[in-house]
Amino acid sequence: MNCENQSYRHFQTLAQVYCECVENSPDTGLTFLRNIRDRLLPLYAAALHFPEVKNVQFRDDFPDKDDMTTEQRFSLSRRLRGLGFTDTYRLIYHPLENDPDDPMHGSLVDDLSDIWWDIKPGLNLLERKSDDWAPEVFWDWKESFQTHWGRHAIEALRALHEHLQDT
Repeated sequence: MNCENQSYRHFQTLAQVYCECVENSPDTGLTFLRNIRDRLLPLYAAALHFPEVKNVQFRDDFPDKDDMTTEQRFSLSRRLRGLGFTDTYRLIYHPLENDPDDPMHGSLVDDLSDIWWDIKPGLNLLERKSDDWAPEVFWDWKESFQTHWGRHAIEALRALHEHLQDT
């Protein structure tokens, strides 16, 4: 196994642990928040070091994220909302711009479920199909990290830090 593949396999393992925690953790409140923080931080760190995926040719039957139903996503969000923690937080969407009108509210539940939404389909595909799909899955994980869930992870980690700093 080459070094590049090892990076993605390491990420795959961390992604499985993250998804399992989000989907099935019996913990609630601060205990859940500690556990999810301890899974999200290494997941983010591993994604920072994704190598380039070369020569990816997507097949016509590469599944879309929409293959996971909206109901699955909403079910996960409902589950997370029931775990007993404050969901909303303030955020600055463009931290490098000095716009006084920029402060917004974020949702920890939205962050955690969006991260899950971006990585779970690849895990499912590798489990159901085979490693033949690995280049496409790895490319998708890298792309979605750079364009979507990386920001959600940073905002979630910031909110988790605030929740847990005095505990």
